[in-house]
Amino acid sequence: HDRNYTPCTPDTTLSTGCQVRENAVRNEEVERMAQSNEFEDFRRGANKLLHGLVVGQLGDNERIVERFIADREFQSVVLPLLAQAIYATARRAPEPSGTGWSEPR
Repeated sequence: HDRNYTPCTPDTTLSTGCQVRENAVRNEEVERMAQSNEFEDFRRGANKLLHGLVVGQLGDNERIVERFIADREFQSVVLPLLAQAIYATARRAPEPSGTGWSEPR
């Protein structure tokens, strides 16, 4: 799928959030969920998928994934940010300000 969003920069490409976002916005299920739901419903429904995408980065980012798995407080910060960035990108809408993620163009 061709996406109209600001791609991760070379400085952020190695971050787990950037990698997860890149993978998620290419996922047809994510696109379908974002197009057919309001954000709160998307966020709740996407948590399992996002967990899978984050854990899928284990080989490349063991420390961050280990922290994600072990630290529920960290998850409570990361998952909403990932959900906001992915939702906004999939719907091609600007993200809420202050999320720390690049906005789609």
